[in-house]
Amino acid sequence: MTPGYLRAMRIPVVRGRGLAEQDSETGRPVVLVNEALARQFLADREPIGAHLLVDDNNGGPRPLEVVGVVGDVRQLSLSGEPTLDVYLPYEQLHPDVMLQATTNMFWVVRGRGGIASGARLEELRRAMRSADPAVPIAEPRPIEQSIAAAVAPRRFNLLVLAVFAAAALALSATGIYAMLAYSASRRARELAIRSALGAGRNDLLLLVVRQGMMPALSGIVIGLGTAFAIARTLQSMLFGLGAADPATFAVVPLALLGVALAACLGPGLRAARAAIAGAAARTF
Repeated sequence: MTPGYLRAMRIPVVRGRGLAEQDSETGRPVVLVNEALARQFLADREPIGAHLLVDDNNGGPRPLEVVGVVGDVRQLSLSGEPTLDVYLPYEQLHPDVMLQATTNMFWVVRGRGGIASGARLEELRRAMRSADPAVPIAEPRPIEQSIAAAVAPRRFNLLVLAVFAAAALALSATGIYAMLAYSASRRARELAIRSALGAGRNDLLLLVVRQGMMPALSGIVIGLGTAFAIARTLQSMLFGLGAADPATFAVVPLALLGVALAACLGPGLRAARAAIAGAAARTF
């Protein structure tokens, strides 16, 4: 790893320091470790200044001084636990592993405004060829493409779930609307009598809306309990978001309440207008 890697990948240094230019072939052997490794192997001591034995040569393990602890990175899978990582300066790699390291090397480039455009990529190719024309260059691509490819299967699964959830929400709203419209039509005489006895438009609207919102509120409470129970099964599809995320469990019920209220207002307003008109036309 070169000194600019952490900055390019935006991996934070949480303790100590990152790699620097003085970590060269003639400098003292150093290494960076990630938080997961520090928690597992260096929890009972100060990690900065500790020494790790790294077996990267044919002569046996060699000691490297830990000079920094960096943030965790999920190297293998976004849904998996962070791996135990060590970062060695490129110039301090042992000659026994230099061939393996150079044949599996990745370059990370970060530029202002991104480098995904064709002109920027061609500029990058020219710069690498000028450094060493004999080095083969694989097809470069933005890191967003790599992330998109990694999450594509789960994104498709979540999209399917979202489509079914939207369909269920639409059916629920339609059901509430139809139920209230039918109920209000059956209670037209009762509502007209209430209007004749002095009930105003808002009173009648509140009566009808309350009838529709009570089952909706009960369903949302039951749904929240069920969601908490099955949330763990969706954990593998979520990245950087807990199964019981407070914001999600706050926003979704409010959105459902809004949909239920909107479905109740139509029949409620229509019933209130009809009842007032009927009360005015009747003689009791």
